[in-house]
Formats: sequence, structure tokens, C-alpha cells
Amino acid sequence: MGGPGASGSWKFLFDGDDGTLRIGTTEKAAGYLVNVGGRIIAEEVRVQLVASWPDYVFKDDYDLMPLADLENFIEKNNRLPGFPKADVIEKEGTDLGETQRKLMEKVEELTLYILDLHNTNKQQQTEIERLKTEFQMIIDKGLK
Repeated sequence: MGGPGASGSWKFLFDGDDGTLRIGTTEKAAGYLVNVGGRIIAEEVRVQLVASWPDYVFKDDYDLMPLADLENFIEKNNRLPGFPKADVIEKEGTDLGETQRKLMEKVEELTLYILDLHNTNKQQQTEIERLKTEFQMIIDKGLK
């Protein structure tokens, strides 16, 4: 073992048989090459995803959930669609890359909702202006 630990001894272990590295722990995490028993700080972390990045949200054939359905899902499940329940995350942890991908998907969906609301707002403002003009014309005719 090697590396500075709380007791001044080195606390990392490389297993040449399977290529695993353990830092701050002697426990081997099944299915992982690196296991850290403690916190990690880094200036940069890069996660290379196998799954596609969610630019598909902006394609015309993307099935954006209607806001009423989204509201019902949240009321029923207390979470956003596509995310696991809190107790699952608390028990099993989360995949950083997949979580980032899902968050970007939600940001892009929110952008579509905002753009839709903006367009609706513009249409309503145009209709309000038309009705105000029409109302003013009615008032002006009535005063003559």
C-alpha cells in the first residue's frame, strides 16, 4: 500500500491482476476500476457518454410532454420524468454522465416550453391590441 493517509501511511492499492485501483479503502467495488473511499476534488472531470446528447429534443418529431401531463406526473411522483426516485439515488448513487445528459434534456425541454409560452404571449398581446382598437372605435362611435 502507498499514499498519505490520516495515520501518515500510504493508502492506495493497485491490483495488477485485474487492474483495479483503490484509494483510501481496501474494499473492492465490483464492476469498477477505481474505488475511492472518501471525497475527490479535481479541476476538471470529463465523462465520455455512450448515449446520445439530447439535441434530439429540438427535432420536429420530438414528443414533448404537454405541460398538463408534466404537472400530473410531478404531483403523482414528486420528481421529473426520466429520473429515478430519491430513495434509489440515496441507496445506489447516480451516474454522473447520465445525470448530466438528463439534466440537459430537461433544460432543452424547458427552453421549448418557454418558447411556446413566449409565442402564445405574443399572440395574446396582438389580440389584446386588436380588441383595444376595436373597443376604442365602438366608444368613439357612441360619443358622436
